[in-house]
Amino acid sequence: MKRLLSAQGLSFLSILLVLNCVGKQAYGQNTKAWFKLGAHHYEVEVNQENGAYLISLTNQSQSPEIAKTQNTNYLNVVSFERIIYDLYKGIEADRLSKEVSEIAIPKDTSDDDVNAIRAAFLEIITSLYNTETKGQKIGEITLSSSVRVYDESESQTQSARGSRAAMRQRGSSKWKSGIENRKKRQVSKKIKRLTKKQILKGLNATETKTLANLELDLLALNPAPASLLQGQNTPRDSLIISGARVVFEDGSIKEVTVKCTDKDGNAAVYSNKFSIGASTRKSVQDFDKISLYQETSLGKRSDSKKIYLSDAVYYERIAGLRTNDYSPADVKIQLEPDKMQELFKAPSSQLFTLNVFSDLAGFDQNNPNGLVQLEFNKRINLWTRRTDAFFPKSMGIGVFTHMVPAFELTKIEENNRSIKLLPSEMANEQEHLSPLQLQRFSYAKLTNELNIFDFQGASMSIHFNVFGGLTVTHLQDTIGMGQDQQIFNENINSLILGGNIKAVFNPESKWAFELGSRWTYTDPLNSSFTFRSRENGELRGPNYLLNSWQFLLTLNTGATESTSQNKLFARFRFNHEWDYWNNNYSEFQIGYSIFLKSNQLKKK
Repeated sequence: MKRLLSAQGLSFLSILLVLNCVGKQAYGQNTKAWFKLGAHHYEVEVNQENGAYLISLTNQSQSPEIAKTQNTNYLNVVSFERIIYDLYKGIEADRLSKEVSEIAIPKDTSDDDVNAIRAAFLEIITSLYNTETKGQKIGEITLSSSVRVYDESESQTQSARGSRAAMRQRGSSKWKSGIENRKKRQVSKKIKRLTKKQILKGLNATETKTLANLELDLLALNPAPASLLQGQNTPRDSLIISGARVVFEDGSIKEVTVKCTDKDGNAAVYSNKFSIGASTRKSVQDFDKISLYQETSLGKRSDSKKIYLSDAVYYERIAGLRTNDYSPADVKIQLEPDKMQELFKAPSSQLFTLNVFSDLAGFDQNNPNGLVQLEFNKRINLWTRRTDAFFPKSMGIGVFTHMVPAFELTKIEENNRSIKLLPSEMANEQEHLSPLQLQRFSYAKLTNELNIFDFQGASMSIHFNVFGGLTVTHLQDTIGMGQDQQIFNENINSLILGGNIKAVFNPESKWAFELGSRWTYTDPLNSSFTFRSRENGELRGPNYLLNSWQFLLTLNTGATESTSQNKLFARFRFNHEWDYWNNNYSEFQIGYSIFLKSNQLKKK
């Protein structure tokens, strides 16, 4: 029994106690597991109802079988082992009483027996409180069977002709009175409103007649703008849609391709220029403003012929309780005409990204951050909608697209866990600390990064972000001698604020390269120490502004969609004071990045 309740046993599965704190909403009410004790095979069955458990243990090696049951209101690894051990003793006593005249004492359990019981507990608790495989349903997406195509080149030609006619008209006569001008503007607004509805949804007979009369009125008022009535979109023939592929990533439609065929049997593919926001109600409502452009046979995109995303794809949001973020889980789906597919959020089991890495430049005992370092972060989508960038036109611009809270734990090694005061070289100088050293030796960092705006293209993106947070650095030092000796052993907290710019190149899904610069203003929240920087051997005022250049290479190692976010990375950083580049240090890190999930164990 002592083995069952040993400290080692408690620590081995202490984290699983959290599973027992999962809400009383159980996914399975009855489950079984099997294990072996000695030469006998046992079946354990657990029935759960209204928070209470009925545990049954059966010796299946005995003929006839011997079973014992016990009720409990609390189920964790300790109580489970105790109950199984008590039931086991009762079964062994019954079995031995039938084999010999005297009741023999059952043997104590071995370490192997304990491990078998623990494995059974894992299967039981995982079945009773199974982790969701899908998140909340947030949408339904359906592909249309046909779509109208628009040709912007013809619109531009008509607009140019209309402009030339207007110039000739203005050259031969003056503008009409202010009353006529106001009437023209009113008629033009009505025409544009009806024209937009005609393009998106179509007009009934009455509305079509109204539009024709308005066009005649405007022609009578001013013939010049008559050719501008269709706006910038001239509808062409309808296309037959044969299929589509949609890739959702980071709360947006990263890529959508729609395969179409015209009435003559000619095939064409329409795709997006940049990722399309899909994380908020507004971004979904704006699908009628998103254009998909035709790809040519040379693999390039034609900016003249286009279709509208809302015409090709019908996206219906599914409202739910406490739902403000409609970001679908990262998924690639194939769509067929008139067939609906459901979209789900990422399951709640997906917690955050964990980066585990080591600083090769820090293996030297004279440098910090040598062995294992941990970094946890979570991307939270905000407004993923993007619009055409002013330059280059092949990219889209997004504003406040996401934020990334992160926690970093470093210096998990025996050497250089603490910072020391820098010695003074002059008699009137005090020992001091450097802001650069505070950053270098910090062992904990909590930050939140907010995207301000970014440019995103097919294989390259540029991000501008700001961030703020706190760092913690441990100071341990002894200065002076005798009665003047001072011992320091405390943490120094620092407020950090700054921004960064990152250029990410990802021509393939398997690898990516990032080049960036990060500016950090460090403000130590401690008035007990003097902070200075040194340049050319002389002490100067503290340089609180630091800069870091980063080169990051990542390799996607995920073989399936569930592991597609697992990455191997190599990262080089050059950190220096903004004014004094000679005060610097470098980091060369090799690590692995995984998308960490809550315990989701499967039966063997």
